[in-house]
Amino acid sequence: CAEQSGRHHTEYEFQSRLKQFVCESSPSNSTEGPGCKLCPPDWLLHRDKCYWVSKNKTSWNESRDDCSGRGSRLLVIWNQDEMTFIQTNSKDGVWLGLTSTSPTRNWTWVDRSLLNTTLFKAVHLPAGNNNCGVIKAYEIHCESCSATSEWICEKGKCSTYP
Repeated sequence: CAEQSGRHHTEYEFQSRLKQFVCESSPSNSTEGPGCKLCPPDWLLHRDKCYWVSKNKTSWNESRDDCSGRGSRLLVIWNQDEMTFIQTNSKDGVWLGLTSTSPTRNWTWVDRSLLNTTLFKAVHLPAGNNNCGVIKAYEIHCESCSATSEWICEKGKCSTYP
């Protein structure tokens, strides 16, 4: 028991020191409360998500598989704030986690939710076979899933608390 207690103290001390070097302190008027939000190296933090932006181009399926290999998923956009952040931190024309696999099916995100078209300035997504979504100039457009584009992976941030 004493050994376990000592190990717990050492882990807590390590976490405290790590936060001093890695974490930014929250402003005094912050509504997010105490704690530290962390992302893996080369990922960007925005609100409660971490984003990884590719530097090369590949098909939608290969992009989806790459994100899965990183323990994440292709980008799912929930609001205009997130869309603005993505456009600011990426090039034009990146894959979204958005597909339509048949002419009669709706556009669906990789988390299986339906696309809410009212969130975006314009959506150019005709129904069709094997279509995937990309962001171009703050708008969502349709591309063949076999075309190549850059992509963005997303996952939840890691939090530590005092």
